[in-house]
Amino acid sequence: MPAGLINSFSTHITPIVLIFAYNPTIAGFYALTQRALGLPLTLVGQSISQVYLSQAPELLQKDVYLVRELYKKVARNLFLVGVVPIILLGIFGEGIFTLVFGESWANSGVYLQVLFLMFIAQFTVAPLSQTLNILNKQNIQLLWDITRVVVSMVTIIYPSKVLLLKPEITLLIYSVSMSLLYIGLYFISLHYLKSKGDYNNTI
Repeated sequence: MPAGLINSFSTHITPIVLIFAYNPTIAGFYALTQRALGLPLTLVGQSISQVYLSQAPELLQKDVYLVRELYKKVARNLFLVGVVPIILLGIFGEGIFTLVFGESWANSGVYLQVLFLMFIAQFTVAPLSQTLNILNKQNIQLLWDITRVVVSMVTIIYPSKVLLLKPEITLLIYSVSMSLLYIGLYFISLHYLKSKGDYNNTI
């Protein structure tokens, strides 16, 4: 439950931090980017996550190696499905947002161009993020969720308030940092998806 609360908090904290770091306008541009791309990706990811969560516990009863193979397969498929559309949206983001939402929202498309790395990593890993909970490693998941909150705040506040960087550069730093965190979560979960004998020895 604490990990779930912190995870939900970290999802909604970024616009609030951007208001503090810059102004409500910048936060609004980010929020539109998140809603226009992040929300559809989340809905697709949740559907895939439900299928994964229905299969993984059953396979765990047989051999954790089977869960490991399913984990890698789902992650690979998510990456292959998401990478091309997200990159294309990143390349043409400014024009798309201008066409759909008007000239005044063009900056949201610019933000999409610097956030696309995060969206790819998030789309690939987030649907599998309950793996540590399935393996009874809630303490590791909680630590990752806390780290995500801290990193998301630091990578926005420090560049904006101390280094006085432009919003686009700050969000690029934020995007790269979040991408690395998701990649880290992928390999952490993969580490605990050992053979059944090794897994039992770690409990």
